[in-house]
Amino acid sequence: MLKILSWAFGIILLLGILPGEAWVVQITYFLICGWFHYLATVLPQVHVNLGMIFSGVAAFGLAVITTHLVLKWLWRQRNKNHIWHWRSTLCLCLLVPLLFGLSIAVGGIVHQGAWLMHESNWVVDKSRGRVTKSIINAKQTIIYLRLWASDHEGRYPERLAQLFADELADNNQVLNYVPLDGGTPELLIYLPGLKDSDPADLPIVIGPHSETGNRWVMGLNDGSVSMVSGEDFAKAMSKWKQHTAAPKDKSR
Repeated sequence: MLKILSWAFGIILLLGILPGEAWVVQITYFLICGWFHYLATVLPQVHVNLGMIFSGVAAFGLAVITTHLVLKWLWRQRNKNHIWHWRSTLCLCLLVPLLFGLSIAVGGIVHQGAWLMHESNWVVDKSRGRVTKSIINAKQTIIYLRLWASDHEGRYPERLAQLFADELADNNQVLNYVPLDGGTPELLIYLPGLKDSDPADLPIVIGPHSETGNRWVMGLNDGSVSMVSGEDFAKAMSKWKQHTAAPKDKSR
């Protein structure tokens, strides 16, 4: 048995390191450890209601007592020489919720199995939706910046915090970059020192780190946001550094 498990683990590991086959390791990992991630996410959101717990325990206790009395009476009608025990009642009462949970699980398996039979793509790259969310947040951030600039002679704020001070933005989530591992969102990096009249191709908002393939989320002064290559990212950052380092014309 141990030898079979070792071979299976080796095959999964080999497939996982092949290009484009990382999903094999991911599916295996989440099948084995997915419940731990689920509990880590759900348990902190659980709120204990003592009143409901007390009501549930009382209702279950009343059901057990009633069931025991009924079964004890029925048992005496057929077996007057034998006694119906509390242990038998408890086993039956615990078996009911167990069967209920089992039926829910089987129903879920059947439902998911039927869905997979009609689904053409079993593996979905969730990072695409995450990157899209980050791009939307970056674009919304640029909109807030341009609104702020319209009230301050075309100049952008020195810090993003000024958007909240002026009550332009009331949701800090729009300034966030969604990480790949689904952890705590990170703030987008704001590049200060620009005006809304500066060149449109200057970067103003970027992601805190690169994506797979050395691609970056970058928002430009014209309001556009896209994924750019590492080479284009370096060129844009060089332009921004040269522009902000150059002496400013005070008449502007």
